[in-house]
Amino acid sequence: MKRLHEFIGDEYSLLLDFPLYNKILINTEFEIEDENEAIYGDGELIGVFTLTHFLENRDFQAMKSIFLNEEINNFHYCPFCDKSVPIVYKSSIEIPEAIRNPILSSDNINSSELHEANVNHAETVFDERYKAVRDLLFDRNGILNIELNCTAKEQHKFNIIFALDKKGYLTKIGQSPSIREFDNSSKRYKSILKGKQNKQIIRELNTSTGLKSHGIGIGSFVYLRRIFERLIYGQYDILLTENPTDNSEDFKNLRMAEKIEYLKDYLPKFLVSNKSLYSILSKGIHELSEQECLENYDTVYAAIIYILEQKLEIDEKNKREQEIQKNIQSILNKS
Repeated sequence: MKRLHEFIGDEYSLLLDFPLYNKILINTEFEIEDENEAIYGDGELIGVFTLTHFLENRDFQAMKSIFLNEEINNFHYCPFCDKSVPIVYKSSIEIPEAIRNPILSSDNINSSELHEANVNHAETVFDERYKAVRDLLFDRNGILNIELNCTAKEQHKFNIIFALDKKGYLTKIGQSPSIREFDNSSKRYKSILKGKQNKQIIRELNTSTGLKSHGIGIGSFVYLRRIFERLIYGQYDILLTENPTDNSEDFKNLRMAEKIEYLKDYLPKFLVSNKSLYSILSKGIHELSEQECLENYDTVYAAIIYILEQKLEIDEKNKREQEIQKNIQSILNKS
């Protein structure tokens, strides 16, 4: 399960890309950190001074940093502009001075009684801070509405809704435009996804990300596996155009790892080197739970995208070579 502090520095992966209905944990306990300093007298160690810090935990600090930020301004894809533009989030809530400092208290504790008293005090202070921040952000039903906008002339607006329960779990329960609309990765690969096997890949890529965004792990894996299979059979179609006498029935009877080896001259190197990706996808469908599939999805999806990137790179390289050869031939014809 994700922790809120993991999104520091990558806030838009939470605000715009994180799937609906997946829980994010916010730790609701304070942290204790000891700082030791050696004390010397006449050049000899005579004791150790221990300073005990009672601190806000990282998730609580992230809660303030992300949702009470004066401004977050990063590039992200805007589905209305159909390009990457600066997208801005500004909190209109003023942070009270009492909750700005992440240190609750700091003392040299030299007895168990004093330690217990300080712990109790820090617990009270932290509970008060957590309630104060929660009440600043969330309404009485635990709902937080966020609005972002892009910096284009039209100032396109994006709305996100979060819910916080009493156990400290944060859940994104609504988003407009949808997460699927923010994913523009499939558009990039239209030029290379042609032919009877490849033409369905864009649709299935969108379906896969859509299912994942709604917390459906196994179903999203099913579509990733279909995409993987289509990439393999799409390249075999290319082989057949160059070698029409190749026995397609023999190819169909090969196991997936054998198919990949058979097509190694027609496939991106990354795919050939990572044949095991298919077994992960199959395991996800037959053995892994919904949650395990969701946890593994981003890695497997990134691998598929990387395969498409290599395929696009090969295609662009071939186009450049053809263009150069064409220009060279044009020069030769004039001479």
